Amino acid sequence: MDEEVRNLLLAWNLEEYAEVFKRGTMAPCTKPPPTSLELSEEEKPLTPQAAAQDIKIIKTNLVTFGYGHLAALYGLYLGVTSAHWGTLLLAYIIFVAAAIGVTAGAHRLWAHRTYKATLPLQILLMIMNTFAFQNTAITDTEADPHNATRGFFYSHMGWLLVKKNEHTLSTAWHITVLRYILNLHITFLVNSAAHFWGNKPYDKSIRPVQSLPVSFVAFGEGFHNYHHVFPWDYKAAELGNNRLNVSTKFIDFFAWLGWAYDLKSVPDEMVRSRADRTGDGTNLWGWGDVDMDDEMRNGAVVLNKAD
Repeated sequence: MDEEVRNLLLAWNLEEYAEVFKRGTMAPCTKPPPTSLELSEEEKPLTPQAAAQDIKIIKTNLVTFGYGHLAALYGLYLGVTSAHWGTLLLAYIIFVAAAIGVTAGAHRLWAHRTYKATLPLQILLMIMNTFAFQNTAITDTEADPHNATRGFFYSHMGWLLVKKNEHTLSTAWHITVLRYILNLHITFLVNSAAHFWGNKPYDKSIRPVQSLPVSFVAFGEGFHNYHHVFPWDYKAAELGNNRLNVSTKFIDFFAWLGWAYDLKSVPDEMVRSRADRTGDGTNLWGWGDVDMDDEMRNGAVVLNKAD
């Protein structure tokens, strides 16, 4: 590429980045890129590569995470062999609440400001995002730390004065650790798998990809190529098929209640224009889409076809 053209392109990028840093927030660029400049595939890097560095292991974190995963495996064993169904149900409810607290709360509401929320919804999302374990779903049994069948004083404050039942502590602790480790890994997958394996229908020059498996386990956060192109869309996805985006359904429900408002999204034409301009050509959502060619349509197998 001509050196003058390369410098011009670099200058445009630096100027736009400078404007972003001055604003202190992400926002769409206010002026179009130079359309006459074209980078070849060899010259167009995916993203800046990480520089070599001296990695130092934090031993306390290594031990903590190592123990956490071992405890989670033991929690899985207890969940299969001896845990009360109510304990498992509570763990699942907390798992879902914590995940949506991250996706619909910390990420889409507070980080990207893709929508606005009334105070009650903000408080709810705050609690879900920083979930505190202050009660139990297993009441009046040995799995209940303040079991009322042991008497009024015990259930009122006596339970704080005596050592807890070892089985109760062990089961509750390891099931809790299992839930926590699962929450960690679904978030970690957005940072890892959603940057490696998948297609790039909106911008083929960046690392984030569209990953349906990640979207399935991460409550809709796996449509990552789209999200990095349009970070201000409250859906974090184009949603040709939104069954894998539980977080969006959560926001839509509270919008219906009037608790969420000013939901920002991207017009279809803008999405299509960007996909045509910078995508990898895989922006095909479903049967009958305009991108579906005759070969695909004629070669498809239709099961249980109506007469």
